[in-house]
Amino acid sequence: MVTLELWDDVIADLERIAPQFGASNFVSLIRSYIGIGLRQNLIDLHNAASGDPRYAALAAQLRRNKQTVEEMRATAQTQHKNEQ
Repeated sequence: MVTLELWDDVIADLERIAPQFGASNFVSLIRSYIGIGLRQNLIDLHNAASGDPRYAALAAQLRRNKQTVEEMRATAQTQHKNEQ
């Protein structure tokens, strides 16, 4: 078991939107967010290890700049558009 301290407004928002995403409560929604984020990170790491230069550069940039996942995805989308 893990204990997380979250701000009251974050908990209120999670409680409010949980039913809209099919979660029975905010804890279920948090578990879902963690699972989705973890799997996406594992995919990104696998792609980086496979030698795909887009993902390798992205992983390196994330480590250097300590970017958020949202920033990382935006960077990836921009890089993908520039390569087309």
